[in-house]
Amino acid sequence: MKTIVQRKRITIESGDHAVIRDERSDKRVNQWARSLFIHIAEGARLSYIDLQQLADTASELTVMTVLMDAHSSFSYEGLHRGARYAKTVINLVLQGEGAGAQLNVGSLATGMQRHSFITTQHHRSPRAKSSCIVRTAVYDAACVRYYGSIDVDEQAQLSEAYQQHKAMLMSDKARAFARPSLSISAHDVQCGHGSAIGQLDEEHLLYLQGRGIDPNAAEQLLIRSFFDELYGDSVLQDTVRNMGMYAKNLNKSPASACVFTKLSLYRKALWNVSY
Repeated sequence: MKTIVQRKRITIESGDHAVIRDERSDKRVNQWARSLFIHIAEGARLSYIDLQQLADTASELTVMTVLMDAHSSFSYEGLHRGARYAKTVINLVLQGEGAGAQLNVGSLATGMQRHSFITTQHHRSPRAKSSCIVRTAVYDAACVRYYGSIDVDEQAQLSEAYQQHKAMLMSDKARAFARPSLSISAHDVQCGHGSAIGQLDEEHLLYLQGRGIDPNAAEQLLIRSFFDELYGDSVLQDTVRNMGMYAKNLNKSPASACVFTKLSLYRKALWNVSY
């Protein structure tokens, strides 16, 4: 077993466009601590793909700070499914006018895993936009916690900031907690947050089973639709399917595809009014 400690500073120069894929899957690592500072200069764009698949006995800590200049863009897509204890902190600082950031965070926790996520969206300048979407599926006796804050300074007029958290509990012992918060000093902004924690709907399971899909595959389809809202057609969509998060032997017929499409739209409508 080994321990890894990392400190990285990344700068995306003005006008550049970069894609970073950060994957941690070394099963020999017992402890992994990372500190990342990212500076995105004016007009630059960064796409960050974060995949964590450490051993179930490992511990991980990630602290990421992203400093954004005017009209810069940052997108983060993360999937966390390993480590016994994992804590991820993401601090967005939109210091330039017109900066835009999107965070998509996903977690699959099983066994006795304990995952926690802390996000901060700090708007310092006018006309910046940020959005944070978190999806977690919690199995067995695992526990996932989320703490999210939106801070808008007085001079950051015409800002838009949103935060949405949804957790699916897959057993009676699974636990999820959320604490979103807003701190707004500006008077002309659009900000909102929401959180929903629930279990699989029996009506949805019966709907799928009534169309010839066995109970286990029906459950996997529901989880698949849950995460499809988060990843869509991104590179992580294929990753989560290949890792076995979803059932591998689902019927690929047009009829099943139609059932899945209708179910996804139905579930999206229900989630939109559930918090």
